[in-house]
Amino acid sequence: MKNTLPAILLITLMLSLSVAGCLGGTSPEASDGTEIELGEPLDDWPTYHVASASNLPTCPGANDANLGKLYYVEDVTEFQACTSSGWTTIDMGSSGITLNQPPRITAKITALDDDTHNFTTDWYYVAMAYWSAIDPEGETVTVGIDADRDGVVDLSLNTAEGFSIVEIDWNGSMQVERLELEGERFLHLFRIFDVIAEDASGAKSTISVISPAMQHEMLRDLYDSDDVNENWFSELFFDVSQADIDWVTTPTCGTGDMNAFNALDSSDTLSGDTDDTMIRINWDYASNDLNWDCIVFTISDGTSTYTCEVYGTTQADSADCVIDQTGNSDSHWDSNEIVYIRENGGDICSSQCDIDITIMFDGQVLSGTNTVAVA
Repeated sequence: MKNTLPAILLITLMLSLSVAGCLGGTSPEASDGTEIELGEPLDDWPTYHVASASNLPTCPGANDANLGKLYYVEDVTEFQACTSSGWTTIDMGSSGITLNQPPRITAKITALDDDTHNFTTDWYYVAMAYWSAIDPEGETVTVGIDADRDGVVDLSLNTAEGFSIVEIDWNGSMQVERLELEGERFLHLFRIFDVIAEDASGAKSTISVISPAMQHEMLRDLYDSDDVNENWFSELFFDVSQADIDWVTTPTCGTGDMNAFNALDSSDTLSGDTDDTMIRINWDYASNDLNWDCIVFTISDGTSTYTCEVYGTTQADSADCVIDQTGNSDSHWDSNEIVYIRENGGDICSSQCDIDITIMFDGQVLSGTNTVAVA
């Protein structure tokens, strides 16, 4: 009797191993190849697959642990869903589940030159809009413009395809990009609108459209510090941030190395007037354009020293001498630009004078003509 107990235990273990092999088979795997422990939360395993249907776990399982799970069955290339009545094959064909595709959409928004607005009325962005939205399933499609890109249509368009002149709220669509070109800073202004298409089933698609900031014969998309300092800029583009304005108005000096200027008599006859043009200056060699904000321009008649400011600037109003520009940029002394030094409300030289010239750029004295005899 004592010898029968080990034999019974051995037989029981052998039987349980064989049954376990029949019941277990290959463990189900997730899409990344790791084995799945049945009863794990669904959010831990969003997708599942097994080699064959025989590897599917019990459905719905203890405490409905597998209820609602979807498995891809590899050998028959189909999906099985665990329902309250057991495993159900999902038919992906026309007689089963159909996947609703969102509309395909293309759009273009081009600013129009418009002078009908003024600063006392509401401003609108006037543009020509073109759009086309097609639903793959042939459902009815509605289209609209989301001006502030918050996901909500602000202006509905009347057809699925067409073109029309539209008036869009002036605010909310402005975009600002900072550009630095050859030592000069600019703000590039443009607009981005979202065009939204929605089919009858609620499927949506969105396309973003880039458009100029505005269209006018006197305006453009690049603005420098001189533009930003004008009153009209803040009236038109009041939603440009102060950080962007501070950035573009901060001078960028760059480098003044290897620059030489040539100064000579302007050839104008001097008099006792207080606005005589005295000196003509051009570059013998300039490696780049120089920012006037970084330049200190002084002249001396041997007795007094005068600081000259660029004509047209606020500083020039009280300066003893001014610099008349001939180049295309108000903010920079172009490398090929001739400038003239002129009296500004005081008689610096009435007949013949030797004028000493000092030009400093970002603290560096530029090389060039030191003294000019003017008459």
